[in-house]
Amino acid sequence: MRRATLARRLEVGRVQGASFAWQRAHFGAWCVVSAPLVLGLDLTDTANLASVVPIVTNPEAIAVNQQWAGHPGRLVAQFDPPAAPPAAPAPAVRRRAFSAGEASAGEGRPAGEAALPSAAKAKVQVWAKPQPKGTVAVYVVNPAASGNAARVSVGFEALGLAATSASVRDLWARQEAGHTKGATLTVEVAPLDSAFLLLTPAGA
Repeated sequence: MRRATLARRLEVGRVQGASFAWQRAHFGAWCVVSAPLVLGLDLTDTANLASVVPIVTNPEAIAVNQQWAGHPGRLVAQFDPPAAPPAAPAPAVRRRAFSAGEASAGEGRPAGEAALPSAAKAKVQVWAKPQPKGTVAVYVVNPAASGNAARVSVGFEALGLAATSASVRDLWARQEAGHTKGATLTVEVAPLDSAFLLLTPAGA
């Protein structure tokens, strides 16, 4: 019996302020782990629906999701994202004194001085899912909100690809993207974006 990975309804069309690339990244994550592709957005919001239709109707991404082969997709590797450029120095804040009765705890702090908790550094992740005839779907996501593009390299053996060279198809662009040799796949992904590729071993 087929068992789908536990990923609930799609977040595509539900992430407020998300770019097209980041909405698409969410869809790719559901596809590579064989999760049910259940839309959770408001279908009466025609403008929002129109913006995500090109994502959720991508036949090549959906094909990866629908291919089972006894494998739901797996996390292959994780990497730290590139360091973000140094932030510009904060403007100087002019301080003034507050009396004990004027400010209670946490109040009266000059603007810009509040110490916000730093978010945990998100990892760049590489996922792989076997496909028919020895091909492998590879999904790479860079969840960093800013910074430089992440450049990652993963060996074919880790991806489950029995070859030393392979042709590469870009599933997002739905076009061929050349070849990779040396039994290694190298991918560059911008912040809040993803790559979704199909590797076909040479001669397959």
